[in-house]
Amino acid sequence: MTDRELIGVGRTAEVFSWDEDHVIKLFRAGFRREDAAFEAQATARIYQAGIAAPAVLLADTPDGLFEEEGRFGVVFERVRGPSMLRELVAHPLRLRTYSREFARLHAEMHATRIPDLPSQRDGILWAVNQGAAAAGRSELAEQARERVSKLLDGDAVCHGDFHPDNVLLSERGPILIDWGPACCGSAAADVARTVLLVKYGGYPIGSPLRARVVIGLLRRLFLR
Repeated sequence: MTDRELIGVGRTAEVFSWDEDHVIKLFRAGFRREDAAFEAQATARIYQAGIAAPAVLLADTPDGLFEEEGRFGVVFERVRGPSMLRELVAHPLRLRTYSREFARLHAEMHATRIPDLPSQRDGILWAVNQGAAAAGRSELAEQARERVSKLLDGDAVCHGDFHPDNVLLSERGPILIDWGPACCGSAAADVARTVLLVKYGGYPIGSPLRARVVIGLLRRLFLR
């Protein structure tokens, strides 16, 4: 990737420049190709439904993925602008404005209906089973499964990983990225997931000490 600009680094992928108007999200070794293909197709449908997501450029392949240097990836519209989290760290006094905008974006998403997105309940159960297998905590997994079985059905579009670092503040307005966990289900459960992410989640890769301190101080106020 020496000829491409590295734009972003995440736990499952890296984002590089593709051309003037697009970026490519290349997934790391071990990431399932079918999950990357789902993110490409889901993001395209979500964009077409009018949610503030990036446009998708699908490849002329069966699953719509591009390949480069042995890695597969998705080509997205290039969204120019910082993340909401980065702006919060740089301008803490804007917390009230950004937290209200964040809540508005979440509510607008949940008011949208897209048929045939994966089941939220099935996705949570899969995560519980994966976590239980890795940690060897079958008793906790059983408690979690019992609670998930009581989750109310819903038909709202849910992001599944909605936090301020997945909101880019562009010239055309906020854009929501990373739709890999997108599903259909309970809006309240999606909000609960966001509360957990904001309250207990880690820090973006490469965050300096100052950013970590500010994020830690702002979390409770942002949630409130």
